[in-house]
Amino acid sequence: MKSIVPKKVNYQITDKESDGLVCIEVLEEKYQGTVFHFGKVGTFEEEGMEGVNFSYFIDEGDVSLEEDEAFKEIAASILFNLVIENKSQGLSE
Repeated sequence: MKSIVPKKVNYQITDKESDGLVCIEVLEEKYQGTVFHFGKVGTFEEEGMEGVNFSYFIDEGDVSLEEDEAFKEIAASILFNLVIENKSQGLSE
């Protein structure tokens, strides 16, 4: 089990009309222009700690980022922002 401290990531939500997916475009310099979407997202509890498991798929950019640990941390930070921070601000139910 790996734990990360979510960080602020610049991104924007984009609608890929060609396949109906709502995707995320990363605006961070190293990954700028990479577009991806989340697959399965779930939670788990292990040894009294809660966490999130997720998968993601690269739609535009270097598909090898699907296996890149540094990019996975970027995706995790975005997921944290979308789910946890927005929920605490009352933006999702």
